[in-house]
Formats: sequence, structure tokens, C-alpha cells
Amino acid sequence: MFTNTIKKIARAGLLVSLGLSFCYSAYAQQEIKIGVIYPLSGAAASSGSEMKNALELAADIVNNGAKNIPTLPFSAGGGLPNLKGAKIKLIFADHQGNPQIGATETERLITQEKVVAVVGAYFSNVTATSSQVAEKYEPVNKSV
Repeated sequence: MFTNTIKKIARAGLLVSLGLSFCYSAYAQQEIKIGVIYPLSGAAASSGSEMKNALELAADIVNNGAKNIPTLPFSAGGGLPNLKGAKIKLIFADHQGNPQIGATETERLITQEKVVAVVGAYFSNVTATSSQVAEKYEPVNKSV
């Protein structure tokens, strides 16, 4: 069980890191908003909840540190060092296992919440529709 938890944390950290690699306009911000879309209700709610918890832990480690685990990446805390200590703020959305809701929620995260990246989905059919929406809102400034 402990191994599964570590794997989930590592996976969550990887997702956050990948999401941050697409943060084109994030340099001047003190807070980096990342949209997270998972099934938080419905048949797969328990899986979505586990991934939500893992991402919250990963963001907490980046933002506040885990000084007792010095070999863990970003365990020093203090935010994202290459973005002047900007803190990660996760904004969650529930797609309920429905691809159309996933697309709608992705658009809301991008247009209303102003996230710089979207991670998650869990279901491939939701990932497909959400990715199509995200492609429509491709950032203008692609230089990092």
C-alpha cells in the first residue's frame, strides 16, 4: 500500500511538472494556476479523489516544503525556484466521467479561471475532448 502511495505522489509530481512546462506567461506571476480535471463524482470518484489528494500533496510540498525528505525534488519548499518562488494553486473540476462535461470544464478552467495548464482527466475519452478544447486556446507566446 505504501508503494502505491509513493507511486501516486510521484505520478502527481510528474503531472504537475509537465503542466508547468507549458506555463508560457507564468514568469511574472506570484501564483501559478493549474487546472485539474478528474472524475470527482460518479463511478470513478474514488480514483479521482485519490489523484486529487496526490496532487494536493505534491503542490503542498512545492509550496511549503518537506524538509524531512531532502532527496525529494522541490522538498525545500518556497515555491517554484525558476519562477521566482511562485506558488502552485490547483483548481479542480469534476468531469463526472462524461467527455462533454470534461470539454466544458476544460473551457471554463482556461477562460474563466485563467489556468496556465490543465492536467488529469483519467479517462481517455475525456482526455480526447478536453485536449481538443485546450488546443483551441493555444497560447500566443510560445517562448519560454
